Order: sequence, then structure tokens, then C-alpha cells
Amino acid sequence: VEDSGIDASPLAARAESLAGEGKTTAFVGVGGRLAGLIALADTLKPSARPAVEKLRGMGLAVIMLTGDNRRTAAAVAALARIDEVIAEVLPGGKADVVRKLQAGGKRVAMVGDGINDAPALAQADVGMALGTGTDVAMASADITLIAGDLAAVGSAFELSRKTIRTIKQNLFWAFA
Repeated sequence: VEDSGIDASPLAARAESLAGEGKTTAFVGVGGRLAGLIALADTLKPSARPAVEKLRGMGLAVIMLTGDNRRTAAAVAALARIDEVIAEVLPGGKADVVRKLQAGGKRVAMVGDGINDAPALAQADVGMALGTGTDVAMASADITLIAGDLAAVGSAFELSRKTIRTIKQNLFWAFA
């Protein structure tokens, strides 16, 4: 960087600012010299915030588990109104986080869409893959949400709760 002829300070400051906005930054070099900065960002699905609110309303805790850096993850989580963020986790580490939650007595549902989510989807009590994701994620999950719409996560929980209630009622009447 010192040999590039470009003062890296403004670029570093801009990279920090962009990370605070939920963007991942990459420095660009040309001919071995620092030339600029590129910012990449995943857009928040429109259904993310309502889905999080619906899950919270059902009494469920929502945790964002990601491989992204902490600042980017925190910015995205703030947009979705997710309070707990576990960031900078490698794919195998995601399964470890799920195991730790389970060891603490939690039942874990994991929602993911990529190859990096597959180990955690398989480890979770219920793995939910988004249908817009990779084949590996869908093969690892218990449920595939075909549309890839996060609102379907809450609907899946509602459906499962209604199904269990119906089963319990039927068993009651069968034995009564």
C-alpha cells in the first residue's frame, strides 16, 4: 500500500463506513499498486423484517448466524431487527454453534440457502432450506421452502403447531 502512490487512509475510512452500512469491501490493485475499493452488498429480502417480527410474536428467539464480518452482519441484522448476531463463523463452525445451542437445552431451527449452511442445517433439530438456494442446502434440510420467501418460515411453524395440536386432540378422543 505504501508503494502504491495512493493514500490508503481515505480508502480505509470509506471501507469502514461501507461496512457499517452492511457492505463487504474489497481493495483493488492494479499492477501491484492499490487502485481503489469495491463494495458488495446482499440486499435484505423484503420479507425478512416481517418474518422476524412474526417469529418473535410466536415466542421464538431469532439469531443471525453468518460468515460475514461483524460490522456488516450487525448492519444487516439491524435492518431486519434481529437482536442477536453471531458473525465470522466458518461453515463447520455454524454446526458447532447449533450444537452448543442444543447442549444448552434449546431446540434449534436453522434456515439457510447455501453450501456453507448445509452442516448446520443437518445438525439442527429442524433444517429449513430456501428453495432459491443450493441443491446441497436443500438435500441437508428437513424442509425446503419452495418460494424462498422468509415469510414461509413462520407459516411452517404455525402449520407444525396446528398439526401437533390436532394429533394431541385426536389421541385424547381416541383414548377417552
